[in-house]
Amino acid sequence: NTYYVDANQNGADQVATIDQSDGNVSRSVQYISANELTLLQSGDVNYSDIIQSGNLNQASVTQGGNNNYSRLLESGNFNEASVTQSGNNNNASTGQGGDLNEASVTQSGSSNYSALGQYGSENHASVTQASNSNSSLVSQNGSNNNAVVQQGL
Repeated sequence: NTYYVDANQNGADQVATIDQSDGNVSRSVQYISANELTLLQSGDVNYSDIIQSGNLNQASVTQGGNNNYSRLLESGNFNEASVTQSGNNNNASTGQGGDLNEASVTQSGSSNYSALGQYGSENHASVTQASNSNSSLVSQNGSNNNAVVQQGL
């Protein structure tokens, strides 16, 4: 088995913590200052892509199982996002643009899909998909929006 890590940091006070087992791939890019990311991957053939641009953004991705994919983009300031996937063949794409947004995606089981976008300020979204073959699409534009998705609980 092989693994691949590509971590690029530009700016000041960036923090990246990456821990993955063989067979997993990760790419992370951090711009501006004081962004923090944590990436943990176990299992086999998981892929994660994290891009942070702005100040004081926090991102966390944890993937176990096999063939999971996560893409997380943060642009702005003081955004927080987390993705947790267990099981197999799950896909999560999360994007944040603006300030003070919070997003959480948790998927267990297999073949789940989540797309979550936040554009504005102080939006809050939580997606939990706990069985197989669930799909969700959350789009928040503006400020002070709140969304909760729960499937398969």
